[in-house]
Amino acid sequence: MTTLTLQFVLGKNGYDHQDKMVQILQNDRLQHAGDKFFYLVPNHIKFESEVDILKRLSEADTDITAESNVQILSFTRLAWFFLRNTPQYQKQRISTAGINMLLYQIVLDNQAKLILFSQEVHHPGFIDQIAHQIAEMQAGNVLPEDLLALFENNDAVISNDLRDKLHDFSIIYSAYVKRVTDRYFDNHNVLNLLSDNLEQRDLTHTHFYISDFSKLTAQECRLVETLISKAASVTVSLTLDQAYREKLPQEPNLFYQPARLFQRLYKYAASEKVPYLGSVMADQPRVSQDMLTLEQYWDASSRMGANTESQLTTAKPVEVYQADNAYSELDQVATMIHRLVASGDYRYSDFLVLTRNLDAYNNILDPVFSLQAIPYFKDIQKSMVDHPLVELLGSLFDIYDPSRNHNYQYDDMMRFLKSELVLPQLDGQPMAIDDYREAVSLTENLVLKNNYQGSRWTQDEDWQYVWVADDDEGTIVSDKDKEITRKINVIRHMVRDTLPKFYKRLAKAKTNRDAAGVLYRFLNEVGVADQLQAWRDAAIDAENIGRSSQIEQVWRTFCSLLDECVAILGDKPFIAADFWALLYAGFEGADYSQIPSTLDQVAVSESGMVQMGNRKVTFMIGANDDNMPARMVNESLFGDDDVAQLQQNLSDDKYLSDSADEQMASEPYLNYLAFLTASDRLIFTYTGQASDETSVQLSPYVQRIATHFGLTINHYPAIPTSQQPVDQYVGTKRATLHHLIQVIQDAYKDDQQAVNLSAEWWFIFRAFNQDPELAKLTQKLLSSIAYKNDPKPLKTDIVTGLYGDKLDVSISQLQSFYENPYEYFLKYGLRLQEREKFELSSASTGTFFHEALDHL
Repeated sequence: MTTLTLQFVLGKNGYDHQDKMVQILQNDRLQHAGDKFFYLVPNHIKFESEVDILKRLSEADTDITAESNVQILSFTRLAWFFLRNTPQYQKQRISTAGINMLLYQIVLDNQAKLILFSQEVHHPGFIDQIAHQIAEMQAGNVLPEDLLALFENNDAVISNDLRDKLHDFSIIYSAYVKRVTDRYFDNHNVLNLLSDNLEQRDLTHTHFYISDFSKLTAQECRLVETLISKAASVTVSLTLDQAYREKLPQEPNLFYQPARLFQRLYKYAASEKVPYLGSVMADQPRVSQDMLTLEQYWDASSRMGANTESQLTTAKPVEVYQADNAYSELDQVATMIHRLVASGDYRYSDFLVLTRNLDAYNNILDPVFSLQAIPYFKDIQKSMVDHPLVELLGSLFDIYDPSRNHNYQYDDMMRFLKSELVLPQLDGQPMAIDDYREAVSLTENLVLKNNYQGSRWTQDEDWQYVWVADDDEGTIVSDKDKEITRKINVIRHMVRDTLPKFYKRLAKAKTNRDAAGVLYRFLNEVGVADQLQAWRDAAIDAENIGRSSQIEQVWRTFCSLLDECVAILGDKPFIAADFWALLYAGFEGADYSQIPSTLDQVAVSESGMVQMGNRKVTFMIGANDDNMPARMVNESLFGDDDVAQLQQNLSDDKYLSDSADEQMASEPYLNYLAFLTASDRLIFTYTGQASDETSVQLSPYVQRIATHFGLTINHYPAIPTSQQPVDQYVGTKRATLHHLIQVIQDAYKDDQQAVNLSAEWWFIFRAFNQDPELAKLTQKLLSSIAYKNDPKPLKTDIVTGLYGDKLDVSISQLQSFYENPYEYFLKYGLRLQEREKFELSSASTGTFFHEALDHL
């Protein structure tokens, strides 16, 4: 009979756990030939882990390797491996977007029963919040019956507010589970299905190796416990300083979280009488000696005890930089990466850029890294809700409502037109995009001027850019105005010929199934699918594979949403507002999937996520007191007080996510994991201002490190002077030229006769002046520095062309000239006018008053 065993690989993060785990795996393969081996890692790093482990398992000097009896999987892929041929796994899938749609309908169906949530369904994000809370309950193994039992238990000590929440949430949760269980495969419950399946299997010739987890959900914990009780061996790697078999370390302790997981698994194995083999310590350093010194200090300082003096031995293993703003911060990071790669000692894949909240850098990340020609992979999911297709769909359901008095209103029409997914057809081809944009702009001007809405968009008579009364025989419409009129009516004709037909068909739809068919056919008829395909092809031609993939995904998601709408709610009566709300709820729950980072790219991610420890240099940007430690806010339906009350009434095998206080207590550990992702260098950067322009300071974590090791805070201004070190501003040619112009401009302010530059900046200036690609641009930009916008008298022919041979001016015009000659020149010379809007002006008000008085 095979003896089941549990073993742990322990050690701090600076030591190579993977190496020790692979050694144990290789020994097990030698001793148990023919057995099966599964190496389990977090889904976020599965691909990179698979590549790394297969390399370690391969023979030395082997470029190609393959393994048949070793599988590197995440928990969900392990479920696929064992369940793929079972009836439960063959059920129809329901996507995250489909779940949102289903929940929206469940809330509508039960609106009369709900106490708190009945009016929340139309609030943006509410359905997504419900879906998130249900997923958390499922991950914690908390069933609807548990919540109902707690709600009905009058002896349970819970607040009235929580009791009301339990009432509403239990109704929704129960209905959701019933609807999904009857028809669909629920991904959120897959690990419980796997545990049930594995309990019926013979796993005595199967070995499991679990790595890179520091805590587990209740479902994941149940699965690991199932493996411990059934598999031949389970080996778990934890970032933990020692084994805590009897009692947990006293808080505060850096390793409290993984220690709690160790103890839970150890005690479970003891209760099941599974032999514990003793812990193996990872003893091979993964990082440099200086990074181990940093690790030792961080561990000691987190215990609030006395710190022994320690020093960093090599040059600049840990650095701190302060920048003037977020753009300058990223620019300096990109410049350093460019310089280090240019040195030949690093590849782009050696760098990891981390921050706690990447949203603060979203708008500037691509411009900065593109200017420095740095390839990068942003390891963060992006929502589909802002895609032009979603905007187009929203406008279609907002433009016309038969129950409204005012339709085809300005905002809705511009959303429809500016999506650029429905283009007029000219000679069988879509209108050129530049011509279309010009025509839309002209149309927008006329709509604003005349307040066109409703039937004006669908009338047979053409709009006129210049309106001429029927009895006016003296006004002549110029060819230019006629051309503008023609362009405007190209847009209006497209609207008139497409939208009314769509709304007539939609009005005949009796069920959601009918409406889905009408919508899909309309989008194909007006060329939306073709336009999306054209966008995708253009992205492929531009070698922008990520954008091309997003375009494909958003259309597939839309088709999937229609399919799920028909499957879930197809026979329900069609109500336009609810139908669109269902689709939008689906898009809210949909994210773009990304291609794994397989090329030589800089990885950009968030520090709260698990990372591979295979980088040489880590930049931690945004290292301020707002992000490090992060300020935790519980935005779930159940707040921290609610969760604490719930947890007191749940059994040990059912538990929810940590409260905000518990998450705050884990911040030193999460940041510790981020610090040690780098083997050679750790560089902190921050600005004195957050994205919302509030003042922030250097992170207290970084301040502690800087004080202990005597680090200086480097500050390089966003706009350099000639005296600044050149290397911090030299990157690609275009990026360096940007700073060169700033330096020369600053020097010119000091001495306009003799511009004083350092030798390094003079060298760069001469190099750009002789560069065939940049010489012309350099001279053009330099000419702007000494340029003065001194007013000069206009030439006679220009004056005549602007004002004519004879001035015919009013008193108000003369007054305008003396108050502001430039404004007079713009208004009466160039004849520039503000865009006219349909509103009551002062002049019109005066006219109306006069006419009213005349009738008295």
